[in-house]
Amino acid sequence: MKKTTMIYALVLALGMFFLIPAQAENFRNEKQEIDLPPQFVPCTGESIEVDGFLHIVVSGNIANGIIANLKLHANGQGVRGIGSTGTIYHGNGILNHTIKEPFVGFPLVVHGVEMKINLIGKGQASNYKINVILDLAIISLNQIDFDIVNLICNG
Repeated sequence: MKKTTMIYALVLALGMFFLIPAQAENFRNEKQEIDLPPQFVPCTGESIEVDGFLHIVVSGNIANGIIANLKLHANGQGVRGIGSTGTIYHGNGILNHTIKEPFVGFPLVVHGVEMKINLIGKGQASNYKINVILDLAIISLNQIDFDIVNLICNG
């Protein structure tokens, strides 16, 4: 009797695990200071040191520990850049990316994530549209590391 009750309890628990849909939630919603070394931006012909903040939101779910369905959003706040020639830029940009793939554990590595940035030159300085290509490593739902893979100028 005891063994049968344990088997029923296990079957019920497994059934609930696989049948109950995971709830979406915000894992991260915070403002993070931009802390990057100067980046060479080909269309400007100079390295630019950037400061300001990124507002980062990570939401979604990991359905039953099997499928990662995550939405990443980031946008710049108070972003300013100073070029190696002294040119001052103000920046705004946005990243929206959805990850839906099998989840086998952390870190979850995502290649080729695109963030669009507008560099607005002060006064007579030129304006530039830049696509920043990133590789992300989601170490945990509260920690995302990234590498800048490429900067592509669009004007």
